[in-house]
Amino acid sequence: MMTKHLHSRIHPMHFKTESASVWIKREDELRGGMAGGKIRKLLSCLEYYYQHNYEEILAIGGSHSNNLVAVIQLFRERSIPFRILIPESHDKNNLSGNALLIELLTSEHERIIVPKSESNSVMKVVENILEKNDRKITTTSTSHPTRISS
Repeated sequence: MMTKHLHSRIHPMHFKTESASVWIKREDELRGGMAGGKIRKLLSCLEYYYQHNYEEILAIGGSHSNNLVAVIQLFRERSIPFRILIPESHDKNNLSGNALLIELLTSEHERIIVPKSESNSVMKVVENILEKNDRKITTTSTSHPTRISS
């Protein structure tokens, strides 16, 4: 299992009494941009990706999503082919924050911009992509990092 290779420090809490022994696990130290719970969930999804020999992952997220930025970095670190589905930006010429980071971290080919008119039917956009591709693709949502389609 890929998640067993994640190690984070633990720190003892020092109480005035010795009646309790409490340790704090530092999951926030696993990697930049993503905390322990999210990274462990995503890595279990990646395990599924590897086991089923998928060729690409479609990541669905918002243009200001912290998780999407972290997911992109993780995919890059692991050399996993991916594309992201993000909603059309209100101001394409004045990107800031995570929207700017996403723009800088991805190529045009890796970004699928979902027009505002279709933003309520993202899964329909995903279904169209899956139907038109002969590659083995799976999807994940950054708000719920579990496999949602294949």
